[in-house]
Amino acid sequence: MNDFHRDRESSGRDSDQPFHRYADPLAWLDVEPDPLSSLIRDAAAKLGWAAPAAKWLRVYSNFTPQRVAFCMFVYEAPASRPCLIELFALRAAALTGEHGIVIETPAGWIKLLSLANDPVLRTLESTLAQYPSAQVLRYRPYRRCTLRVQKNGAAPFFVKVYGDDLGASVYQTAVAIWEAKIRGDYSFNVAPPLRWDAQARSVLLGQVPGEPILPQLLSVDGPILAERMGRACAELAVSSVVPAHEFGALAQMTRTRAYAQELQILLPKLSERINALLERLSELHHAIVPRVLKPIHGSPHAHQWLQQGATLGLVDFDRFGFGDPELDVATFLGEMDFVRSDQAPVAEISRAFQRGYESIYGPLNSQLIAAYRTHKRLAKVRRAAYRPSPKSPDKALRHLLRAEACIEEIR
Repeated sequence: MNDFHRDRESSGRDSDQPFHRYADPLAWLDVEPDPLSSLIRDAAAKLGWAAPAAKWLRVYSNFTPQRVAFCMFVYEAPASRPCLIELFALRAAALTGEHGIVIETPAGWIKLLSLANDPVLRTLESTLAQYPSAQVLRYRPYRRCTLRVQKNGAAPFFVKVYGDDLGASVYQTAVAIWEAKIRGDYSFNVAPPLRWDAQARSVLLGQVPGEPILPQLLSVDGPILAERMGRACAELAVSSVVPAHEFGALAQMTRTRAYAQELQILLPKLSERINALLERLSELHHAIVPRVLKPIHGSPHAHQWLQQGATLGLVDFDRFGFGDPELDVATFLGEMDFVRSDQAPVAEISRAFQRGYESIYGPLNSQLIAAYRTHKRLAKVRRAAYRPSPKSPDKALRHLLRAEACIEEIR
């Protein structure tokens, strides 16, 4: 078993050092059927987390070679809460901590934890006890867990549990957005704020009515809907709401430089190309005359939108702040870049969203849109590099090629 973690002779893969160091365990994890699924099923059944026949599916994964646990996973099964899996090279490291069970695998030692034992989300266990029927909608280890709660047929509400006091500002934003909606600034629906529970480090929000918009957006009627979405999104930029945070070009460059530093460790052979791209982005931002920043959503991609009849809904204002409106448009366009054009009229949808936005806000800077799209594609490089798979370096390179192509469009 420890052959996977012995010192290895130098090879042609040394340029991607972390992926070389963990090449064999990553290869073992990257096969079908998922080798961890049956191990988790048997252990979870013994713990009473799920029926013995339950099928556990991987819904989140992260390659973390900078940590003692070099991989992290979240698995879900029907009628059960998600569980957290951490993978260690050494058994002694896996045995640290009060909770969890440790199982030997050909890739190393896995530690199986209930999400209630997340070492950062320390209030999650008590929150789950408070809402025993809660449905876990989204769990991201060490960061956040979103629950859906419905009691006695009453309207459902959502609980976002954090590992720190970030939720306090999230709640303040929700209040500001709701008050702007009441004033008539927005034609779309938003979540009513319920309360911030400081002791539980959780935000409670009401439900935004409607159904996910993505299926209709990717249909032949998508461009018409996208134009409405663009107009709705632009209402944020012309509204009277005052965000508590700012996220302009400088903040974006700071975030992207941090991503680049991570990538230089994960994929050192791409360092020169990433640095060149950062230099181009920096030059571009400096060449653009600064403007007054406007309220923006920060992440208005298609999964954030709902529709109830003729009324749109927009959710997840965690990144709401003062910024360039071009960032909101670039976020939507950047996500549409990854939809296959043979499945939806992607180009028409993208043009319609921007057209709708500009019909409310006014003309946008095309160079700034391209710059922010490049930032978004570099974020995709990072996400690809953190996937625990031997294919990740190649996927990251493909995303980098897209980022380079995006900024070259400005020439």
